Formats: sequence, C-alpha cells, structure tokens
Amino acid sequence: MIADDERPMCESLELILHAQRGLEVVGTATDGKTALRVCAELRPDVALLDVRMPEGDGLWVLASLAGRGLVGAGGIQVLMLTTFDSGRYLADAVAHGARGVLLKSLPWEELVAAVRAAAGAGGHRP
Repeated sequence: MIADDERPMCESLELILHAQRGLEVVGTATDGKTALRVCAELRPDVALLDVRMPEGDGLWVLASLAGRGLVGAGGIQVLMLTTFDSGRYLADAVAHGARGVLLKSLPWEELVAAVRAAAGAGGHRP
C-alpha cells in the first residue's frame, strides 16, 4: 500500500513495485484519512507512508494503526517516506513500530529491497 500526497510520486512508486515479481500494490492514498481507512480495510503486508500528508500525516496514520494493534509482527509493516533527512522522524516512526524511514531520493532498487525485507519480517507471504 502506498500513501503519498504527491500523485506523481505515488504513481511512480506504484509502477516500480508492480513491475517486481512477487510484489503487488493493493491500494493507494493521497491523504492520511484515506491511508488509515485503506490500511485498516485491506491489511497490506507493507505500507509506505509519506511523513507529510494532508488530513493526517504519516506519523498520525502509523500511530493510529499501532493503536489498533495492526502494526508489527504478523501485522502491517510500515516504512515511512520523506524528503527530509531528520532524526526526529526516525525516532517518532520507530517509537510507533515503523520498520524504518526511507528518503524519497533513495534509488528504486534500494526501495524495492526495503519493501521485500519488510514483507519478509512481517511473517506474511513473500
């Protein structure tokens, strides 16, 4: 699942992930409220959440999912996406159960590897 308020970024990530064997994008969102609803309904193996989005940022979505017991082992593995290299985002995200924070400038091969690692860590299907 991908949530990013920049539609071109969301679409690019979707194209990259759809092209990978064994990966499927089951939903997208461009705001926090929609991201929370999609994650709660579809229970994706991995959620890529933009840190900054309208109607609830990615950290709010993560905290909301964690509060419902949907994040972590056997649940949704969350990777935060950001353009900002800030330790505060990493600390807040990890405190709420995120697997990590990825810079949007990360090469796509590394992003795919992070998604695969997160999917494998969750105890879900490959």
